[in-house]
Amino acid sequence: MGRDNQRAESIRNRHDFIGMDEGDFQTIQGLREILINALPEALDALYGRIRKTPEVNSFFLLNRKLIKQKKRNLLIGKHFWTPALIALT
Repeated sequence: MGRDNQRAESIRNRHDFIGMDEGDFQTIQGLREILINALPEALDALYGRIRKTPEVNSFFLLNRKLIKQKKRNLLIGKHFWTPALIALT
């Protein structure tokens, strides 16, 4: 199995796990640009809330770790989600 096929299968397995179907894939594909553009603001809101919630924030031992994770998610958003969404079509 080629790398692209393995990646597509891995993504589908994850989506199967959370109960996504073909209709969900089509909806996400249609919203791809909106989702990618909204990602930085959504992550700012998420990590802002994490910082303000002691029970959750305790999982992030240092603020630097939180910032590093946010940057990683942004990188994943740009370099993983875009090709992953395209692979679903």
